[in-house]
Amino acid sequence: IEEATQQAQWLKQWLNDAVGEEIDVHPLLVVPGWHIDHQVKSDEIGITNGADLEFISSMSAKTPLSQSQMNQITHQFEQKCTIPCFKL
Repeated sequence: IEEATQQAQWLKQWLNDAVGEEIDVHPLLVVPGWHIDHQVKSDEIGITNGADLEFISSMSAKTPLSQSQMNQITHQFEQKCTIPCFKL
């Protein structure tokens, strides 16, 4: 949980720097195959088994991302996660 929280903070800082505006990021711990009791809620981190889409969608930010923000974030992820091609 502590690592997920730290990674969310890192992602938030990276996105804010890359996009040039404040992007809200919340940690989400996914434990596939586990039964998760959502009656116990945490303000710090979301925990799910990945199958509960209603719970995941309830974790969304108070202010939804605009289409422009989604495009900017998508572009940044594509740049960060693209494996360069090497010529032999």
